[in-house]
Order: sequence, then structure tokens, then C-alpha cells
Amino acid sequence: MVLFMPRKFIKRWLPDADTLRKTPGLKHLGTVLDDPHLFHLSRRSVAVAFLVGLFFCYIPTPGQAFLAAFGALLLRGNLPIAVALVWVSNPFTLPFFVLTAYGAGAVVLGGGAIELPAAITWQWIKTIWQPFLLGSVIMGLIAGLAGFFAVNIIWRISVARRWVRRRERAK
Repeated sequence: MVLFMPRKFIKRWLPDADTLRKTPGLKHLGTVLDDPHLFHLSRRSVAVAFLVGLFFCYIPTPGQAFLAAFGALLLRGNLPIAVALVWVSNPFTLPFFVLTAYGAGAVVLGGGAIELPAAITWQWIKTIWQPFLLGSVIMGLIAGLAGFFAVNIIWRISVARRWVRRRERAK
């Protein structure tokens, strides 16, 4: 199995700072987008993007992409990758995210499983909101940290294999 980091392929599809600066809604950011870490495909910037993007894909709030972008700006991670990873939570994957978040929160708070009602009412939502929100933060941290460490490990293995191939070719 060959592991590789498709940097050129990814770089071709990601927007650069100049493209974003010309976008009407982002013109007011000015020099904030000048940080090279925000668009560079290095191990650190991609790993931080996975941490931020996967964390915020579990947080149930409108504007997840804006939160991920803000997190990438603060932690100096790759901005486009962090924002793209938020879309892991979409209408097709939402049941998985909701159930895992609620389950994690219920385990921590000591609650049991809930029964799905025939109709979703405000009363039912009031009974599940605390474990759901706590579980969302817990699962977001777990997913973000798992992504962070996975990117670091895969990147290091890829670099080590390239070095081995390079030495073999040099012989």
C-alpha cells in the first residue's frame, strides 16, 4: 500500500488568498488572509485544519463554516481544508452525528437511552438537549483530535516512505 500526500492535486482545487480577497463578502478581512499558514499544505497546517474542521462539524449551530474559519485563523491552520471538513456533517450523516453526540453526553451525565417519540415535540427536545450538547463537544474533541493525530501519522509515514524510495533509487 502506497501512502502519499496529494499536495499538487489538493493545491489545484483550493482557493488562494488573492481569490478569497476578491470575494465580495471577504474584502473587509484585508491583511488577515496574508498569513502563509492559512493556505500552505504543511503537516502542521493540515493537521490543525482537521482538528478545527472535525471539531466544528459536531457542534450543532448555524454558521459552522464561519466558526471553523475563525478557528483556523486563530490556530493558524489551513483555512480552506478546515471549512471544507465542516461539510462532513450534512443531511445524510446528521443522524449518525446526533446519535453519537447524544450517546456520549448521556454516558457522561449518567442518563439512559431515550425512546424516539412518534412526533418530535419541544418537551422531548427539552429532555435531550443537555446530553446532546455535552456529547457534541465531547465527540467534536474526539473527532478533531483523531483527525489531528491521523494526519500527523499518515504524513510522517508518507515522508519516511519517500525517503526510503529516494535512497533505493540513489543506489
